[in-house]
Amino acid sequence: MRMLSFAIVIALGFTGPAFAEKSVEKSFDHDGTTYVYQTEAKNNAKVISGRAFPGGKSFRLVVANGMVRGVSGGAPVSFALNDVKPLKGAVKISMR
Repeated sequence: MRMLSFAIVIALGFTGPAFAEKSVEKSFDHDGTTYVYQTEAKNNAKVISGRAFPGGKSFRLVVANGMVRGVSGGAPVSFALNDVKPLKGAVKISMR
């Protein structure tokens, strides 16, 4: 589950500046998994929520104060943004 969370945070570039209030649905592929997600700014945090396919497991991550916390596939996740390492290879992100 932690790798899924790392993949999402890295692919979406959430170590950088704030983003739009509410986004359209987007997706990206990594290691044979397609992540479909939306982002929003909420209470000085960045919220990433969506599903990973195949399987349709849901995730919800809150990025704030240098930490990522949330739930991925029903399991709690929590890690520092400093722990995130770049993904190997290209990640293609598409908007829906």
